[in-house]
Amino acid sequence: MKKVLLTLMALTLFIVPARSFDLENSQLELQIQSIRSGGAESVNAYTTDDAQQEDVFTFGFDEEESIYEYDFKSPKKAFIYSLLIPGWGERYTKSSMFKTILFLGIEAGMWMGYFDFHNEGEKLTDEFEDYADDFWNEQYYQDWLVTNDIDEDTLTHSLPDSRTQQYYEMIGKYDQFRVGWEDYQENPNLYDSVPSPYRDEYNSDRQSANDKLDQANNFIIYSMLNHLLSAFDSALAAKRHNKQKSAEMWLSVKADMKKYSATESIPIIRLSYRF
Repeated sequence: MKKVLLTLMALTLFIVPARSFDLENSQLELQIQSIRSGGAESVNAYTTDDAQQEDVFTFGFDEEESIYEYDFKSPKKAFIYSLLIPGWGERYTKSSMFKTILFLGIEAGMWMGYFDFHNEGEKLTDEFEDYADDFWNEQYYQDWLVTNDIDEDTLTHSLPDSRTQQYYEMIGKYDQFRVGWEDYQENPNLYDSVPSPYRDEYNSDRQSANDKLDQANNFIIYSMLNHLLSAFDSALAAKRHNKQKSAEMWLSVKADMKKYSATESIPIIRLSYRF
């Protein structure tokens, strides 16, 4: 009986550890298998279309990005910028601040001059028109046509129906309208050969107003020249900038992203030089 019991105890001690060892090995294999399948799923998830379109390993720069490059300045852009606003192209090409201020200052001065002379010319225009309304009488002119049985259509000029700029020009410029001035009515024989004082004063005032308006228009022309000078200057500045910077670019450094595996990319550097 003792021999039987001893035999059973020995078998129990031998079998139990064996079973325990087999169980641990089975659990380990299951964990390894789980890790393997999970890793495969991770790779598959990473290599989907969406993941392929966007690389999470950007390293702060794009592929084919140049580490060493200069800021290209377009001559066309510079020309257009300054053509619109003098000095803008100089600012774009990073020319000296003096040039930007100079062209802007000239532009501001041209417009100030234009408005100053234009307003003065308009003021003098109102004055000589008021003067004509006071001292030139259209009825005197119409009475003279009737008295002398003259058809206005047979004359060199005909008055406009309304008091336009042409109307005020004609009454002072052409002799046929001299009869409308009040001092002519007083001394018709005297002022047949020479302008009457009223007419002479009127023409002088009108000339002064026209001179002011012409000077205002000159400022517009000067402003256009300033636009063109600034435009050509900025375009040349852009070309000089590009030429100078390209001459300095003897060394070219490019950074690329190269795929190391399905889930990893590494940065690489490419160097090239000119000689």
